[in-house]
Formats: sequence, C-alpha cells, structure tokens
Amino acid sequence: MRVVVLLSPAKTLNWATSPASLAELWSQPKLLQAADPVVEVMRKKKKADLKKLMSISDNIADLNVERFKKFLGSSEVEKMSTAVDLVADVARPAALVFDGPAYRGMDAATFSEEDWAFGARSVRLLSGLYGVLRPTDLIQPYRLEMGSRVAVAGMKDLYEYWKGDIAQCILEDIQGEGSVKSGTDEFLVVNVASQEYSKAVDFDQLESAGGKVVTCVFKDDGRVLSVFAKRARGLLARHVVVNRAKDIADLESFSAEGYRLDRSQCGDGLLVFTRSKAQRAAPTKPTMAAKTQAKPKGKGKAKAEAAPEAKVPSTAARGKKRAAAGAGAGATKKKATTATGASATSGKRGAPSAGGKRASKAKSKKA
Repeated sequence: MRVVVLLSPAKTLNWATSPASLAELWSQPKLLQAADPVVEVMRKKKKADLKKLMSISDNIADLNVERFKKFLGSSEVEKMSTAVDLVADVARPAALVFDGPAYRGMDAATFSEEDWAFGARSVRLLSGLYGVLRPTDLIQPYRLEMGSRVAVAGMKDLYEYWKGDIAQCILEDIQGEGSVKSGTDEFLVVNVASQEYSKAVDFDQLESAGGKVVTCVFKDDGRVLSVFAKRARGLLARHVVVNRAKDIADLESFSAEGYRLDRSQCGDGLLVFTRSKAQRAAPTKPTMAAKTQAKPKGKGKAKAEAAPEAKVPSTAARGKKRAAAGAGAGATKKKATTATGASATSGKRGAPSAGGKRASKAKSKKA
C-alpha cells in the first residue's frame, strides 16, 4: 500500500547551503506554474498590506516585500538549466528550508540518499504559495500562510484557489500509470497537517479515488500541547520515511521519544499517540557525521526570517558562473524534474470540496 504523509510548512526558514552531493535528487514543484498568479498578487502588496495580512513586524514585512520583488516566476526558473544552478542561486530543497518544530523532528538533514528518494514519494508539504511540495522540491524564500485572505484569479482565498489542485496533484503522483482503482483502499493518506492547512485538501476526492485517510493526534499528559505536537508530526513523517512504511500497522508502531499508540482513544480514521511526562524522552541528537553534512559554511545556520535576502544574480552573472563551473569541475548535472498542471489537533480533516467551480475557473485563469 502506498503511504503519503501530509505536513504543514513552517514560518521560519533555514537558508543554509544544501548538500551539493545530493543535487541530482532535487526537483521542481509540480504546481510551479499555478504559483505564478499568487506571486503576482503578492508582488503588488506594500509593506502595510503585508503587516495587516500576516500580522507581522515591520522588519519581516520589509523582508517579504523584497522577497516577492525578487521572486522568479516559473518561466524564469525553467530557463535555469539544472538543479545545481538553482541551489547555487536562489532556491533550496523544501524539507531543508522549513525550520519549525515539525521539521526539526523530521530532521531531513540526516536523511540518506535512499531516505530522500522515499520521502519524495511518501511525504507532501502543503504550501500557501506552491500548493503542495515534495521534500526535494526547490523553493524560493517566502512567507504566505494558507489562511491568509488573498484573492487570486477570481477566487476569494487560497483555499478555493488550491483545493482542487492539491488533491489532484497527490492523486496523480499516487496513481501513476493507473495502478490505483477506485473503490479500494489502495493507498493511505496520513494527515498530520494543522487544521489551517488540512482545510486546503479535498479529502473526499482522495477517498473517492480509493484512499483511506487517517488523522494522527499526539497527546502529552492527556492533552494536545502544541509545542510537543508540532514536533511529533515531524517525528511521524521521519518514521514513515526511514522505516519505509507501507501500511497502517507500520504507522501504529510509531514510538519516537516516548509516544505510544493508545487504542482506547483511536477511532475510524483517527490514531492517537500518547505519553506522560515521565515517558517523555529527550530529543535524539544528530550524529556528528550528520551535523557535519548539514552544517552550512560560514557562521552556522542562517534563518531567512532574520538573515539578509539571498541575492538573485543577473542572467549574465549566472552564465559566467556556469561557464566557470563547467570548465573547472566538468561534473555531470542532472536536470531537475519539472512538472506543471496538476494541524491535526482535533481529528478534523477540513472543509468540503470546492468542486467544479475551482476546476472551471482554474483552466482559464492559469493558462
């Protein structure tokens, strides 16, 4: 059975250098072209608009005004010939960029090459700007929450804009060449996203295509404590990846940092993991080798919310850089895959489908 974990993004970004040795694994967001109209709307907003929209400080508003000004559209990204060029210039893999508690729990910096490959198949990161991402997808720095009231392409908000596309993109990945038949539980969708982001997913569409949706809840001392629950979501995503989870039994075996399945609290489509204060283990520290691999050059970890913006080189500068790199190393670069088109604290999965209205508007507006 195919298992797919849905995870929210993080507001805090880590703009450290990504491992060059893994550059051939990086990919482009599948809904990259669909993000263009969102970027154009955000590019027109002024500092005061962003402060009101996101309830952020002057400094963060200034930072994000500059981000959207410099943001490369899909056509510009597609002109950049390789994933290495993007990593060197303006983009980083999503699972390494997002830096909230969930992503520290997932700890993608310590993934092996095989883990990254399985994660690209089994983990999906929801996004207000990109719709849905694989951990390996290269993203530019941004801040835009799914719940932000942003009207795009004639649609009232980001939920309406993205809902049909997110579910369809997930289904296309799962179905591949038609291996999933409607009416059978051929795949398992594990929802550990927040309620804000869960509402952007049309779970009815996934279930009608033969999927089973399970929401996971994490409790400490009988309560959902946000500071611990967020980390636990990332820990579960890591569990799925490193254990190559293939069914619900593999999910139920999750036991990181003292959590255990409490069957007495579980129900149809709901798994509840609990632990007491006494059972709470200290977070596992990365190995020295993992730290060395993940450590950026310079003065440690650079968080995009506080760090200067990554500079976007001119086309000429990028050309010179590529020419110099080709003459020196002569390394083979694989093209990044491109494709276009296509928090669970209470067990709720989100709102009903936007249905035909989303599909009919999307075709004309995104073309």
